[in-house]
Amino acid sequence: MKIKEEALGSAAGWYFQCFGETANPLKVAKRLEEYFALCQMRTAAKREFGVALSERALRGAFWWDGEWTGKPVSCLVTEREAMCKWGKCQVEICGEGGDRRRVHKARKPPLPGVD
Repeated sequence: MKIKEEALGSAAGWYFQCFGETANPLKVAKRLEEYFALCQMRTAAKREFGVALSERALRGAFWWDGEWTGKPVSCLVTEREAMCKWGKCQVEICGEGGDRRRVHKARKPPLPGVD
């Protein structure tokens, strides 16, 4: 029993280190592989774009790598915004009320042809 408690405590401690919030140790232990993948995605988003997304935001997010005008582009797409790197530019595309068609601001110089 003591080993099980220690393992659950370790899983809950790891979750707190990654997401900064407490969670039910049984929930974390049952879905450890899923939480590990979310933690890796959160770490990559923090490294690439400087954002620390919550577990909830990460569940609906995906990473997209592609090409635009012959140059590689990498985007982290969440429910309400997309953060993209294209060359030396980093652009944030925000949607209001779920409308993803609106482009509002860029953190650095905007992409050519995008207002």
